[in-house]
Amino acid sequence: MKALLISDDESIVTPLDSYLKNHQFDTIIYKWLIKALDNIEEIKPDLIVISAAEYPRHWKTLVQFVKSGIGGDNVKIFLYEPSPLSDEDKLKAKKLQVSYFATLEETDLKKLIISFFPEGNILFNHPKTNAVYSAKLFRKDDKRIQFKSDFRIPEIKINDYINHLTLCINDKCEIIKGKVISHTNEVITLEVQD
Repeated sequence: MKALLISDDESIVTPLDSYLKNHQFDTIIYKWLIKALDNIEEIKPDLIVISAAEYPRHWKTLVQFVKSGIGGDNVKIFLYEPSPLSDEDKLKAKKLQVSYFATLEETDLKKLIISFFPEGNILFNHPKTNAVYSAKLFRKDDKRIQFKSDFRIPEIKINDYINHLTLCINDKCEIIKGKVISHTNEVITLEVQD
């Protein structure tokens, strides 16, 4: 998945970039909004994060441009604004179906990831190819997690190690890693490891 970050402030870009890369996003960073607008059609991001404080009037133009379909389908857009949004901007964000967050703490940054996960859904990397697959949760306890892949997974075997699986339940996301202990009919059981 691709994330487009629009900000000239390194204190914003650095933690966002790091967090998103740790959650398997390829990040593209633009310091200037106009340049991002110019290239958005080629980038086709899945996620856009824009600093509303740096672009208080122009973020609305960017959102309308993306929502026209030029930037891709189902692009999730978030505003980063450490000061509370005005009532007027909150209303505009709601009408434009844009979310926002106010801190760079993990509790707020999780909103970016959760937006891609319906409850109980999973994204994980193939242990050999690193391709990203989606799955539905069947069962979970402290030692094991069992899930069914949405697609056929080639070349996955017992004892393969999945080092990045993201699971979201009730607005809480966690990263799990572990060893495949069974794999039948696209149902995978993973022995969770620390």
